[in-house]
Amino acid sequence: MSVFTHPGDRQRLSGNAALAGKHKGERCFVLATGPSLRDQDLAGLEHETVMTVNQGFFFARTKGIAPAYHCMVDDIFLESRFDALHHELCDFLKVSDARLLTTLDLSEHYKKLGLELETFPVRQILNSRPWDEAGIPVSVDPTQAVPGFVSVVHAAVSWAIYMGFAEIYLLGCDMDYFISPHQAYKRCYDDERHLSNQEKTSDLFGLDQIGLIEWILVEFRAFDNLGRTARRHGARIMNAGEGGALNVYPRIELGTVLGTPKCTTTSRTEAG
Repeated sequence: MSVFTHPGDRQRLSGNAALAGKHKGERCFVLATGPSLRDQDLAGLEHETVMTVNQGFFFARTKGIAPAYHCMVDDIFLESRFDALHHELCDFLKVSDARLLTTLDLSEHYKKLGLELETFPVRQILNSRPWDEAGIPVSVDPTQAVPGFVSVVHAAVSWAIYMGFAEIYLLGCDMDYFISPHQAYKRCYDDERHLSNQEKTSDLFGLDQIGLIEWILVEFRAFDNLGRTARRHGARIMNAGEGGALNVYPRIELGTVLGTPKCTTTSRTEAG
């Protein structure tokens, strides 16, 4: 994707190379914000390498989990109504000594707010269609422009692959919002100062159930392609969450994972 990378962005993106292979052969846990996290026993996760996303830091904070990385790539967070959230996130990440994986635009927004964080930004180009096409290998190299992500979890896992994690476990990635479009869209955290837990899914997405099903197919195909990308990098993706509809990846019980030694191998070819 170097041909699509603006010369002015290359210098700003070059710092991302510091994370290339940084965690080669290790394992990580990506915490999405699905409500299933509320009912899952996360004991032991505080000793693991964790990546949180969006407002999921509210939940991590209540559980005493200090993430190593936090991912936020949605343009909605450029809106001024989230400025207070950014200040709170900044304080949390400083205490956790976590790095922020974000976009160039959000990185600049943080600077305008006077917030000092170690950020690693990406430049998303075009749209998510390459991720939706099974036969197209997709780059996860953030030192160049990359195709648009279908979700923040998708972005987080892409980063995990780039950083060399051999085992990537998803938690709270429920992906079942299309089932009950007229019910409230729920998340794992209680804090509703910035995004309400009461808004109907159909209103939040602006789609009826047919439209939601059409979009979920895009997301699922993108996640499937991401699994193939992981395998090309010698990694595997597993769903260690409880419930939900994302069965693109093999399921595994979190207790089984946490009861085994941390991964140190660098050769993983299992299904992802």
